[in-house]
Amino acid sequence: SRDCVLGSLPTLPQAFAVKKINKFGLSQARVFQLTNDSLLNVDGRKAQKEVPFSSIHRIDVDQKKPDRCKLYFFLQGDSVVWHVRCKLASFLKLAILEAISRFNEHNCWEIERIKMAAISDSLDRFYANLGGSSTKCHVESAGAAGRLSLDVRSHLSKLREAFAQLDVDGSGKVCSSNLEDLPGGLGVNLEQFE
Repeated sequence: SRDCVLGSLPTLPQAFAVKKINKFGLSQARVFQLTNDSLLNVDGRKAQKEVPFSSIHRIDVDQKKPDRCKLYFFLQGDSVVWHVRCKLASFLKLAILEAISRFNEHNCWEIERIKMAAISDSLDRFYANLGGSSTKCHVESAGAAGRLSLDVRSHLSKLREAFAQLDVDGSGKVCSSNLEDLPGGLGVNLEQFE
């Protein structure tokens, strides 16, 4: 079976026979092929142009002539409009929007995974400097299981431990006088102004 980006089959057709009207008003027989991240304008067996989903900003179907639509996208900083004729223009629009949605959902998941890994790495460095343990394995196993969340309780308890180490006078506050001994304890030599 064929899988898409998120592991389920697309619900709409992924290739459309179209007539693309070029800038001279001539009709060109093409196939619009939807991939995981772009729309390919295919002439026979050769892709003439690849339009990334991230650059498509609008698709309009003509209400009076439902076999026509306009595809708006950015190409190298310029706004481009393709005039397209297709028997299923509304389905073409729907399929492109669905593909863009899958693309965006995948990218959001990937961005969240990267952010969680970065947060985990930062906390690991912080805990290591204070002599604590790593949380990296928790984040990696959660990411592999498809759950993108940090174990908040684990991090809060580690932050409380770190705070307790910094709150030497037990006042419930960390001020500059509490931090004076910290660099020496970490083996770092800092000047007074730092």
